[in-house]
Amino acid sequence: MVRFDDELQLIGDGAVDAQGPLDPTSEEMLELCAWVFQRGDTDAAATEMSTTGGHLEFPPGPPPKWRMVLGRVGDADLVEGDAFAVAVALMRNRDGNQRVVWWGHPVTLVGAATQA
Repeated sequence: MVRFDDELQLIGDGAVDAQGPLDPTSEEMLELCAWVFQRGDTDAAATEMSTTGGHLEFPPGPPPKWRMVLGRVGDADLVEGDAFAVAVALMRNRDGNQRVVWWGHPVTLVGAATQA
């Protein structure tokens, strides 16, 4: 399962609205640490961690998703275009066992005016 949406929204002040699919019939997300970064002359990144103040949310409605706003780190802003997103999560499966899951894949960052 791809765990980030293909497009992530830039929301100002270098922040990214990170979201992705979740299968609530087989797993429960307990904790999450996520990064989005872009390579350039000066690399740019945003990150957040649910254990240190990040607000992990589960928006209503189909399809089931997780959501967390990632704040800018460093001096450079993320911009519209290609980026890479990575995350590590503590999950609980339907048997009640906890497991650590990590994922990473390319994403596209979009601004408010271009989000579909």
